[in-house]
This record gives sequence, structure tokens and C-alpha cells, in this order.
Amino acid sequence: MTGKLILVIDDDPDVLDVMNIVLTKGGFDVVTAGSGNDGIAAFTARRPALVLCDMMMESIDEGLQVASTLKRLDASIPVLLVSSVGDSAQGTMPMLDLGFDGAIQKPIEPTELIATVRRKLGL
Repeated sequence: MTGKLILVIDDDPDVLDVMNIVLTKGGFDVVTAGSGNDGIAAFTARRPALVLCDMMMESIDEGLQVASTLKRLDASIPVLLVSSVGDSAQGTMPMLDLGFDGAIQKPIEPTELIATVRRKLGL
């Protein structure tokens, strides 16, 4: 068990459930948020070790706005994009300029998710 807190922000309750289960089984503590505003509030209240944020929520650029806000609040906390455009976008979009520290492709492969989170946290 790492005891590290991971914040997952996604407007799809099924994605939140799956990521919560996978990350919990991977030894992480998890807090979830179903919207960008809830995610920002959870980030401020809990100060997670890492954030997984969906890129397209209620509005097409909500994930980008959330990442930008989170980076302004604390640039030291990694924010990873979770999206169906993940891997392909990583090569074409300047992730750091967008506020993200990397990307995870949907559908989410559990072992890859755990490996990526561990790598980003230096575990």
C-alpha cells in the first residue's frame, strides 16, 4: 500500500467506479469528482499526490481548464489526461503547455494505469 491519494475527475460515473477499483487495488487512496468544479474543490481540500482528469467533460475543453486551474494552485502535483485521444494526442499536443504531465488512453488498461501512476509518483 502506498497510501498516496489520487484524485480522479471524470463526468462518467462508470469510469470513476472502474478507476476507483483499479487504483484502490493498486494500493492507492482514491477520491473522485464528477465535474471540473467538484474536482477543483477536492484538489483544494485534499491535496492529492496525483490527478487523473478526463479531457472532455460537460464542455469540450473543461479538462484543459481544470488542469490549468490545478497547475496554478500547485504546479508540483502531476495532472494526467485521461481520454480516448490520449496516446495520439500526446504526440500532437504540447501536453505541458496544456497543463498535463502525460496521458492515459481510454479504454483504460488496469496494469498500465497502475504502472503510469507509480512511474509519475516515483514509486
